Amino acid sequence: LPGMVASNVGNPSPGNVTVSWLANDVVAGQSVANGTTIFQICFDVIGSGGAVSPLDFSGSPTSIEVTDTGGLVSPVFEDGSVTATGGGGSGTTDLTFTLPDVSAANGTNVCVPVTVQNFTDIVSMQYSINYNSSILSYTGSGNYGLP
Repeated sequence: LPGMVASNVGNPSPGNVTVSWLANDVVAGQSVANGTTIFQICFDVIGSGGAVSPLDFSGSPTSIEVTDTGGLVSPVFEDGSVTATGGGGSGTTDLTFTLPDVSAANGTNVCVPVTVQNFTDIVSMQYSINYNSSILSYTGSGNYGLP
């Protein structure tokens, strides 16, 4: 997304990632193709093999708010998870944010893409992503896929 950088994603406390972004052009908004990765969040896997950390879109600590050129939008959120291992399309017209289920070895770094469907004329977005801080340690964000 134009203007989306590391400072748009925060980690105010273990277990919480916050996201806030505003389009460069608030009159036209921003659109991207379905399935586009708009950014990724990265963690060090610190949990033992078999431990699972849900990755849940949330309104806490940052409230959920997404607007397009017509006003407020009610998006659909599809949660994901990270499973620690032992070794080293929806068909809807709703705006949908998706986190996949992934697995990663203890002691490694894993980056989880946030993808979207029907991201059309979006002007702004903010929300939180919560995780289990006894299994994952937030290390950053990147791969900002918005044009």
